Amino acid sequence: MTHVSKLFYQLSNDNILWKKIHNARFVYHKSAHHKHWYCSIIPEHGSTVGFWRRHHFRTVAGLDIQLVLREPWHISHRTGLLMQIEQILRKLHVTFELTVSTKSRQEDTYEPRCSHVGETFVTLLWDGAGRLPDYQEISTLQLHGVKRVALNCPGLKAPGLRSCMEEIDMHALVQSAQVIGKDQLVELKLLQPGIIIGVRKDQCSVAFIMFTLHFHMLEDRSIWKYFGWPPKMMTKAPFDDTDPEYGLHGYHLHIVLHNTECKIMSRSFPRLFYWRTQINEGLIQLSVIGRGKLWTHTPLSGSITLPWRCEALQGTVEGTAVARELSSKNPGGVLQ
Repeated sequence: MTHVSKLFYQLSNDNILWKKIHNARFVYHKSAHHKHWYCSIIPEHGSTVGFWRRHHFRTVAGLDIQLVLREPWHISHRTGLLMQIEQILRKLHVTFELTVSTKSRQEDTYEPRCSHVGETFVTLLWDGAGRLPDYQEISTLQLHGVKRVALNCPGLKAPGLRSCMEEIDMHALVQSAQVIGKDQLVELKLLQPGIIIGVRKDQCSVAFIMFTLHFHMLEDRSIWKYFGWPPKMMTKAPFDDTDPEYGLHGYHLHIVLHNTECKIMSRSFPRLFYWRTQINEGLIQLSVIGRGKLWTHTPLSGSITLPWRCEALQGTVEGTAVARELSSKNPGGVLQ
């Protein structure tokens, strides 16, 4: 409505109107789910244009998030991750958008063409389809988690609260991005771990952009930057005065090798132990598979490939896949 006319812009941002709407729902009425009064904390500068509209939708979304996250979700003993992350994101009405900016300051936002949910990850794929700018022209890529506000308006796309999850400066990567695979049609460039861009060989056009997101704290990373919530901090291992090397026992490493369609390999390594001297900047290198340690090797049911699809074209890059590692400290949450 803000784009209809100046009058509609003023009416749709009117603070008096939105303050009445907000107070009618959250101050004077009780919730059916909770027995306490809702009272929003209002900043001192609450008179800016559109403030009460933004504050109302932020409060609505925050209430929705609290109700969903309080449900008894289960954690996998194998991975230490929430088992129903797909259902959680669906209940939170969270989607994803990719914003592409060019060197000429043109900016466009795209929704993913398809997604694939695995055991510990979700893969998002954006098809070039002639819409994405040429590889050499891209200046930045931004991945946003979008919290849709549920409205009882059939056929209307719900407004979204956007939280930036990743921002990639392409200026330094265009020439130095690592080529991790190729076939007759496309060349795969690794921008950073989990982010792959497919560029057509015969031209600089982008065939597809692929983001692989780990499930670890995904529900928080998709929304917390918009609401200003701090991310969950990694907790230190509990003190054990019977062991001078406390905190280095009972680690669990889970490795998944996958492509855009299926899981190629999945294996867990429990009961790992490391000395305190092996800690470097708060991290431990967990080495479990060695070329000379045949008992650690795992046979694969098929070949390692990365299928891709763009418009009417499709192909398969041999010898390329995506690996995701997860380390946790039993029996608790994820540490790294």
